[in-house]
Amino acid sequence: MSKQKIEERNSLEQLLLRWQKSFENNKAKTYQLVAVVALVVLVVLVVRSGVFRGTNELNAVDAAYYSATLGSVVGGITDAEQLATIAQATKNPAEASAMKLTAGEAYLRAATQDIASAKAYSRGASSDNKEKPADPSVNFQLAVELFEAVSNAQNPLLKARANYDLGLAQEGLASVAANDEAVVAALDVAKERYSVASEIANTPYQRPAQTNLVNLQRKLTVDYYKSVANSFRTLPDPADAESILTGETELNVGEPLNVGEFDTADDDVTEATEDASAEEPPVEEVTPEVDEAPADPE
Repeated sequence: MSKQKIEERNSLEQLLLRWQKSFENNKAKTYQLVAVVALVVLVVLVVRSGVFRGTNELNAVDAAYYSATLGSVVGGITDAEQLATIAQATKNPAEASAMKLTAGEAYLRAATQDIASAKAYSRGASSDNKEKPADPSVNFQLAVELFEAVSNAQNPLLKARANYDLGLAQEGLASVAANDEAVVAALDVAKERYSVASEIANTPYQRPAQTNLVNLQRKLTVDYYKSVANSFRTLPDPADAESILTGETELNVGEPLNVGEFDTADDDVTEATEDASAEEPPVEEVTPEVDEAPADPE
């Protein structure tokens, strides 16, 4: 063996000996470091498992996980029934609560669309006026049930959002209520829910809840909802209107309207024209007089 290789082996052995000696001298500190790392990993796993977490608590880890998973999955879903089904199937309590609120808000949008469809149907502007549109109070009530399930959440943000949405849903029910007493009852519940949301500080729902609460305490606002509900209740039904078509006749696009033997002449205009012609005085012919030229003097 060459002298160079012998020197390299001796240097490596000396280095290993120094490492071994250093490890033995700092063995306790090394074990402590390994124990700390293992403990940190264990704590992270326990926190993520949700063992010591409240049933409705939505902490930063939950929010991040929800945004990265369920948020990306249901981001394009707008159907309220599908969202409610996903909420029921969600195992994490905090994520399930957030999904219930999302589903309830989808029901609110559906109820608003039902009101617009009912008005279009009443005007005869509906694309399919053979069937009446859905009753908007049904979707409003479904939204109320989902919001009430989260209204007592331990997390302040979830609780404020649920109670604020409950106020909106009760206002919606007031706008389609069956009578004035039902309008007042729904608005009273809405004020209670807005009051709860307005007392939860540091949430984006506190200020709008306070504003809505002040508005509902005005008599003018209550009278407005009574008028809106009465207008909705008295929307005319096109099915009750008498048709101008005769018999079994159907009106198809591109075909002339069959109104039977309907005289399109205006009798009043015809009579007025005849009377004007009868009363017109005869025109006398006027012959212009021509002066005779004077005779030339002779």
